[in-house]
Amino acid sequence: MAEKRRRDSAVLSFDKHTHMPPPDITDELLGHTASDSNIVSKIIQPKAFIDDLHGGRLSAFFLLACMANNVMFSTHPVVRRIGFVAAMRQLVDEAKVLAPAALEAPSVRNCQALLLLSMAYMHLGKLAVSSHYSSITLRILQQLGVCTMDNHDCGDDDGWLHASWLEREQVRRLVWGSFTVDTFLAMVQHTTPYVMVDLSGVNRPCAPNMWYVGNDNLDSLSLPPQATACYTRPRPGDSEYLTALRAAKVNGMSWSLNGNTVQLNFAVLGNAILRSISDPQLSHAHVDRLVIRASKSVSEWLAPVPLMPANPSPDELKLALMMSSASLCLKSVITPYLFARCRPHARSTAEPLEPPAPELHELNSEQGLDRILADYIKDACEYYEHAVRLLRSKAEEETMPPMFAAYSTTVCGGMLAACAHAAPSERLHARFSKMVAFFIRSSRQCAQRSLLFQHAMDEIVA
Repeated sequence: MAEKRRRDSAVLSFDKHTHMPPPDITDELLGHTASDSNIVSKIIQPKAFIDDLHGGRLSAFFLLACMANNVMFSTHPVVRRIGFVAAMRQLVDEAKVLAPAALEAPSVRNCQALLLLSMAYMHLGKLAVSSHYSSITLRILQQLGVCTMDNHDCGDDDGWLHASWLEREQVRRLVWGSFTVDTFLAMVQHTTPYVMVDLSGVNRPCAPNMWYVGNDNLDSLSLPPQATACYTRPRPGDSEYLTALRAAKVNGMSWSLNGNTVQLNFAVLGNAILRSISDPQLSHAHVDRLVIRASKSVSEWLAPVPLMPANPSPDELKLALMMSSASLCLKSVITPYLFARCRPHARSTAEPLEPPAPELHELNSEQGLDRILADYIKDACEYYEHAVRLLRSKAEEETMPPMFAAYSTTVCGGMLAACAHAAPSERLHARFSKMVAFFIRSSRQCAQRSLLFQHAMDEIVA
């Protein structure tokens, strides 16, 4: 009897008709959807979600996929007793039973659920399955015609030009979210993104405070001065760092506005590079120029950012981690390519390679490659410093690092492990080994909520 109670306490029960877990667990899990630290709230507008939930307009498939992503924030005693990953796996198993019906009824809402299911599989460490669902989501969105919703030259056969601002903005975030997840999974698995999609007909998502209010009719790419003032003018509580950041400009636009879409910007570049490298129809010179432009884009975007203060606040540290994470993810694609193209012995193989493009001549030397590598190691060390300081700040809110942080942890941990192995002195070996130990330790802790960090830890140890 005791053994039966133990087994029963390790599983969630689901209603055989509604597919929902008990009401108290359902309410608690769905209550985390609006959390600012939850990536779900970046895709599903919280106010609209609550209205649709109370109006009974959300399917069991959508709700289960949403709850699976919210598990890592749960404080419910049953979920805590079962374990975050085990509870997430059970919610995903219940949701996947309903996936075929959603695939047979293509819609924006079902695509939202499919993307959420893809993200849940990612947190379960099933990256190939996650890629399957993210690519399906992109293909369905293409078929629905929403990838040209902001291209007025394409007409309005699907009625999107007459949809509400909120409806259009949710679709934008769904499209860009699917694209970013698909690109991220390709980076993690060292593959080519599964779906080729042209997103020139979809505007970038709006600024965060406009999104959470949910009733503004302005797009982030066409904001008038009075709308951007809240971002660019100093606020009474701002630190010197945030004040300087608000004053920074990138291509004439406030950095804080550009910063909201940094991961999208870098995802576009990363996606293009991964596709170009594997395209046999493209010349090496073409890819060389693309990679160089991407490298310069990273530098130009980070150049206006002020130096981190000596005693940064948790919010400042989180912002710094976001910047470092996005930069490292893209550099993890750029740096290996540049090394492969510029190493002196790379052109001494049996099969002659096409000479590097003229744009690479500056890097085509041992000194040039040393600069690339030193810059990469410097970024990894800075990411480590920011992560350690954030941990020591003991911020009250328990947040889960975003998916890019898991990959950045993999990149930094692997790079620093190689540095420790090749360190020319005991002092440097000890320093790099300490950094590696931190990333392994933090990954082990985060893996209790997301097995994506278990993947990061395995990569570092390997």
